[in-house]
Amino acid sequence: MTIKAYRYQLRLKPAQQAQLVRWSGGLRWLCNKALAEQKARHARGEPYANYVAMAKWLIAKRHAPESLWLAQGPVHPQQQVLQRLDESYKRFFKGVGGFPRFNARGLEPGLRFPDPKQITLDAPNGRIQLPKLDWLRLRLSRSVEGEQIGRPAPDATCDMLNVLTRLKPGDTGGFFSYTGERLPW
Repeated sequence: MTIKAYRYQLRLKPAQQAQLVRWSGGLRWLCNKALAEQKARHARGEPYANYVAMAKWLIAKRHAPESLWLAQGPVHPQQQVLQRLDESYKRFFKGVGGFPRFNARGLEPGLRFPDPKQITLDAPNGRIQLPKLDWLRLRLSRSVEGEQIGRPAPDATCDMLNVLTRLKPGDTGGFFSYTGERLPW
């Protein structure tokens, strides 16, 4: 089996990096608020609220005066956090995983941009455009080969970006698949 590895790196300006850190912290806050609401519902004897109900909470939070700052960030990563919480609860109810826990500061899961239509890759100029963040510099060791492996390039770019935004400083030099799992080398 042959494994191809290419190096991609986001090169952010300090303001862009600070914005991503703020958004990531906001996602942690949102997840913790949704988990606290789920625990409060359980304490009141109410049933579990699924993703659709939590998405309605998100709309209310984005328009509430005390959390208007949520509307400054892109909505899709916020929805992804609630979907991950919903999946965590489903695994718990099936007996496969443990009860969802609050996320501590510094352990944010990263940003996921699930819609490839919202991401624009300008490979010849080495940049990528994200919602509400404008153009980011992107270092590509080779072009994104979505079509060559049977995937549309926008989907491959979206997956690659999702992996890049979840990496921690300790992951430097590692090899990861499009799904984010570490590859042996």
